[in-house]
Amino acid sequence: QPPAGVVHVPTGARLLGGGSFGVELDYGTHRGRITLRIQDATHLEMKLTGDNAMTGHVTLLPFMTKPIACATGEKAALSDAPFTCNAAAWVEHANMRITLPAGAKVRWPLLPHDPYKKDGRATPDQGRIVIDAAATPEAIFNVEIRNR
Repeated sequence: QPPAGVVHVPTGARLLGGGSFGVELDYGTHRGRITLRIQDATHLEMKLTGDNAMTGHVTLLPFMTKPIACATGEKAALSDAPFTCNAAAWVEHANMRITLPAGAKVRWPLLPHDPYKKDGRATPDQGRIVIDAAATPEAIFNVEIRNR
């Protein structure tokens, strides 16, 4: 169970209009917004905005055979060993580099509950790479697809 006051599932959602591509989400009394802007065939800007109580969590599906690396110099193969990058300028995985907002944190592996196992433990191949960033005043992620 999440701590008291933490809401993970939106209580309301609206598509943005007026030429904006995105969604506005309510989490109880808090409101956040995700907007996307396609820059070209290999670049996407994603912007998270919200009030002071909000943190955005960007979840990435892992390619288990590809390493993860951060601008701070950390690099690792995806395994059951934890990997964390704090305040890096970017993170890279597979053919993607994401420029991160200030203060962002990258974590691996975040594992779900596995309902098919008696103890509920998931394996790394079921895990996710998660980027945490404060949503205020705005968090901008620039995604670049690279050919390698």
